Amino acid sequence: MLSRIARGDHPLVKIQPGDTVIFSASPVPGNEESVARSIDNLFRRGARVVYQMIDPRIHVSGHASREELKHLIKLVRPRYVVPLHGEHRMLWLFRELAVECGVPRENVFLTEIGDVVAFGADGAAREESIQSGSVLVDGLTVGEVTNVVLRDRRRLAADGVLFVSVTLDRETGELLSGPDFVSRGFLQQDTDTDGLFDEARERIESALAGADQRQPDVGYLVSKVRETLNSFVYERTRRRPMILPVVTEV
Repeated sequence: MLSRIARGDHPLVKIQPGDTVIFSASPVPGNEESVARSIDNLFRRGARVVYQMIDPRIHVSGHASREELKHLIKLVRPRYVVPLHGEHRMLWLFRELAVECGVPRENVFLTEIGDVVAFGADGAAREESIQSGSVLVDGLTVGEVTNVVLRDRRRLAADGVLFVSVTLDRETGELLSGPDFVSRGFLQQDTDTDGLFDEARERIESALAGADQRQPDVGYLVSKVRETLNSFVYERTRRRPMILPVVTEV
């Protein structure tokens, strides 16, 4: 909510020049950048912002203290304890605190992601761990996207894609049409694409003319076009778009 207030997006709370905003806790590790951005936005709106870097005395933890945790355990008197949320060292120390408060050590379960603790009429016990982690949802596909697909998408996002098509005579290997180019996400509109593609066309024509015409395999010709174009494009642009050649024999 505070980030919305700082941006001026909150429908009810608006910062006025001269208002004072106090950050009573230090940023959660990993959130430093977003907190710093909110502080900057508050200053832009004329607020006086008090935070730990300005006044080290300003800090209230968002977590219970050791004594507060002990008090909670004594009030609840749990039979079993499963420490969650925190680094492993924190979970380990919480287990020691629970044991200190009278919980049997064997009834305190230290777990890792994927561990299973089953509770039933006979008590609690560990069971076999399950596979766990991030699951990619891609349209109607859940968790089935391979690393190869993700690698290709990263490459497309970084350098774009370049299609090249050529048509050859099946008998003689003579170039009948092309090479023709279509690019997406590769070059800026103001780039001299005509000059670049003209030179690329010459390189491919030369490579095909020098290719072993006794090799009728289209796969060989596709590899030749891709290899030639990949080398040329990197030489001229220092980029490596995904190159997709289409070789047709007629």
